[in-house]
Parts: sequence; C-alpha cells; structure tokens
Amino acid sequence: KCYIHIGMHKTGSTSIQETFSGEKFKSGKIKYFPILGPNHGVGFKKLFPHILSSSELKKLEFESCLPLLKENIHMDLIYKIAKELENENIFFSGEDFSNTTYVVDLVNHIFPNHKIEVICYVRNPIDFASSGFQQRVKGPGVHSGKQEINFNNLIPDYRKKFEPYVKNKKISKLHIKEYKRTNLIGGDVIDDIAKIMKLEPNEYNKVISNESVDGIVIAYTFLLKSSKIYNGATKVLNNKLVSKTNKKFLKIFESNKSPKIILCGEKLNEALKEKKDSIKWIEDYLCTKFQDTVNQDKDAFYINDEYDIFELAKKNLSSHKDLKRKIKLKT
Repeated sequence: KCYIHIGMHKTGSTSIQETFSGEKFKSGKIKYFPILGPNHGVGFKKLFPHILSSSELKKLEFESCLPLLKENIHMDLIYKIAKELENENIFFSGEDFSNTTYVVDLVNHIFPNHKIEVICYVRNPIDFASSGFQQRVKGPGVHSGKQEINFNNLIPDYRKKFEPYVKNKKISKLHIKEYKRTNLIGGDVIDDIAKIMKLEPNEYNKVISNESVDGIVIAYTFLLKSSKIYNGATKVLNNKLVSKTNKKFLKIFESNKSPKIILCGEKLNEALKEKKDSIKWIEDYLCTKFQDTVNQDKDAFYINDEYDIFELAKKNLSSHKDLKRKIKLKT
C-alpha cells in the first residue's frame, strides 16, 4: 500500500513528518518515501517548475504533464527509489496535497501495483481561521497595501478541496477525520495516523513540533509585512531570502511570551456565511457539527479586524523597544 497524508495545514503535519521521516523510525512495516521530503508537498513541487502558482497546480492534468515530468532531473532518482521499494508499504506526507489531487496520479504512476489510501485531518473553520492567519503572517508572502486581514481567504473551501478526493477512483480508501482531541485515537494525531497504518506504539518515537507563535509576535510581524519598506524589499529580493528574513525576525522575538491571537467578530461571521455550503458539505461527510462560537480564553487577544492588531501593538510598546534592541545586537 501507499499511504498519502494530505494535511490539512495546522493539524499536526510537521509532527507527523518529523516522527515518521526521522532516523529513529525503523519500522519494518512501512517506509517513509526518502526523497523530496520530509514535507513531500513542498518537495514534489520541484517536479513541476513550469507551474508557477497554486491555482495552476490545482488545474494540473497529470497525463499531459507526464512528458515534461519524465525530463525532470529528480525523476530518475524517484524511479530508482520506487523500484527499490516496490515490495514495501510507503508513506508520503504533505499538507499542500490538500489543494490538488495530482499526488494521487504521481504515486499511482511510480507505484502502479500499490493500493492507495489517503489520510486527512480537518479543523473546524473558526479555529482554522486563527491558526491560518498566524501561518500566513509567518510565511514569505506580503500583505495587501491596504493592510487588511482577508477573512474570506482564511476559511477553507472544504468541498473544493476534498470532493475531488472523494470521487477519485484510484483511491482504495479515504480517511477524513476531524482534528479534535476527542476524535483521535489516544487524543493524539500521531497515534491516530499510526493506527490507520497498522503500526504499534513501540514502532515509532513521537516528535511533537509546536510552531505556534504568541500574539505580540504575530502583531509586530503583521505590521512589518504591511509596511511599504517590506513590500518594496520583496519586489527586489527572492522568496527564499524573504522567507529566511522572516524566520530571523521571528527567532529574534522568540523569547517574548504572551497570549495567542483569536480571530472573531463581524468579518469572521461574514466569511463563515460565505462558505456555509462548503462547511455543511464537510459536516455531512464527517457526520458531525462544527462548533459555531469562538473559544473563550480569558488570556487571549481577541481580534475583530486589522485595527485591533495596530491597537495591540500600541499597547505593547515595551515589546517593540525590546525587539529594536535585539535587532541592533543581532544583525
């Protein structure tokens, strides 16, 4: 069998990848595909350099790309490794795979005699919006010149993402589960996915990766990325350098500990209404009902819109002064 874990984002994917791709994972039952990983979703994009955007990737017709794919410098190695592993159970993982089903065609192409099982975890849209906002602020992209939080883009279109997987005849079994402690085996996503792949607890060593960043850091990173100077710099510098700069910025600020940011309010509610049909579709598929209210946390920073981000930053000027001091020392 080939097991393909497709995310979604913010459902423990990094912990899954670090647990099952690491040197300590020595199971005789399953092999983590050893190249273009540990996050295969990022690595496999190297196979399609002619496709420049995620929207193009979603429209990918695998068969028409096959001649170009076979010319890619990475494919010779992929075919070689696939041949060596043809009698093994294989595990692939990439949260970006939830955006398009091309990975099913690719895996079926290199392992034509394997059955394919796809595994996915989904978060409720309210929690996903806050986590997704944090992820976008941390990433290499630039905010709009209007310095707005785009709430609509933070609510997933579940049906658009997953219906193609539901209809895909090359998939022998599809596991879509809500990412909720009470819904996971042992309350843990690593134990849950291991059980799906028929692994025993003594066959793997859990690696827990927590990439969450506290609220003040997110606020100041949002302001940095909304600025004209950042916007101008990203037009000159390549994405890799911009991403590296973001990571340094976050690392300099990592010692600051403050509550997390939770998105809420009118704009979030409007975005939820906009995607209500898609949300209803995934609820029906999972036979569940997502929470319809924001979690209450007395320590959290509740953000209704971008103006609340600016206010949060203004109220924490001591953190800003500390950040400026650290930047002077370390850059």
